Amino acid sequence: VEIEQAKSEFDTQFLAPSIARRQKLIAESKNGGSENLPKDILTELLKNEDSLHLPHEIILKEIAFFLLAGAHTSATAFVRTLDNLFNWLKKHPEDAALITNDKSFVQRAMFETIRLNPSSPTAMRRALSDVTLKSGTIVPKNSTVTIDLMSINRSAEIFGADANEFDPHRQISTPNVAAWGLSFGHGMHACIGQELAAGLSERSEETSDYEFGLATVAVQAMFDRNVIADPSQPAKIDTTTKRPYWGSYHVLFEK
Repeated sequence: VEIEQAKSEFDTQFLAPSIARRQKLIAESKNGGSENLPKDILTELLKNEDSLHLPHEIILKEIAFFLLAGAHTSATAFVRTLDNLFNWLKKHPEDAALITNDKSFVQRAMFETIRLNPSSPTAMRRALSDVTLKSGTIVPKNSTVTIDLMSINRSAEIFGADANEFDPHRQISTPNVAAWGLSFGHGMHACIGQELAAGLSERSEETSDYEFGLATVAVQAMFDRNVIADPSQPAKIDTTTKRPYWGSYHVLFEK
């Protein structure tokens, strides 16, 4: 009920006015001036509305999803990575130079953060055919499997005896395992915004166009400006959700 109410309010207050504005601009652009159209997903959906055959309800769900996946999750990873690095530096002050000079180190810290705290603690998949797992367990066709991401991402067998701890220097010896575990999913259903948020997973050589991801760049930019946690306003956990989100996190920039 709460989700449906929130969707309705989002539609009325934000989406419907945004659609009306873009439809007007799209109509005007047919006489020239398409370069002035907003370059966003909603505009592309509306420009191709006839061929896509998308009802308003589907557009509402898609835009609401992109708002969550494209902003909220990246912002959460950003703050959590800052917090983890603040705590790491208390015990490892020698790594301070790495944060400002080595973007790869910051990216690894962000990977660790996402591994320990995925945006969603579980993932669900439906079997399209009978599947036999490595353990011998048979997953029948059309059955739903719930994956406990919090547990698998902290497996000592895969990530080491200290799998529950944050360690930006962590080395993973298990083949075909991403540094972030299964937080972004895997295969054809992996998060489509993975490279935008977190960058590429492997760096074989120094290249100027290597993608580090938005969260990595933002975190390093904060440390470039000598960011510290505000001691006068301690961070507070969001008590309105069962998920471990920060409700407020104040920082200061030292000169």
